[in-house]
Amino acid sequence: MSKISKIELYKQLIEQLKEVDIQTFILKNPLKLNSDDLRLVIEQINARQKAKNKNPTWNKNPEIVFPPALSVEQSSSEITSNYKASLVSGKTLIDLTGGMGIDTLAFANRFEKVIYVEQKNELFEIAKYNFEKLGIQNVSFINEDSVQYLAKAKETFDWIYLDPARRDQSQKKVFKIEDCEPN
Repeated sequence: MSKISKIELYKQLIEQLKEVDIQTFILKNPLKLNSDDLRLVIEQINARQKAKNKNPTWNKNPEIVFPPALSVEQSSSEITSNYKASLVSGKTLIDLTGGMGIDTLAFANRFEKVIYVEQKNELFEIAKYNFEKLGIQNVSFINEDSVQYLAKAKETFDWIYLDPARRDQSQKKVFKIEDCEPN
């Protein structure tokens, strides 16, 4: 069973517990979940708590599946993504650092076609699932390294958007542009 399928099984539970103190819940495990399921539920609750103020529309939607908390932390806020989208216009935009999809969604509201590219399979699967649940139909999804994809792409784009990860392989923050991914 896929991670998304398991999260769907626990969707009502996650919605009911989204305000719970995570540490207390872990210690008590009142539902006697096995360790994998407990980890999955806690991950969703933790991500929802982190997104409460940053991405309230996503947080309020029980259909949304959240990626790990670090991805939520690194994502743009709804306010920021909408501002970024307001700065550009055209027919086609490619988001080469798709991540959670917050920026992609804001761009999809302004462009005829948006291409979401994400190399991490888990983020890709979650974003694709969420966009289906949100009914967004003008976004194409590519699960590939963005540099490799762009090198072989036959299309032209009005805009190319990059918001690189600012953490290295060991999850430490980086500041130099050459240390970001993609470089």
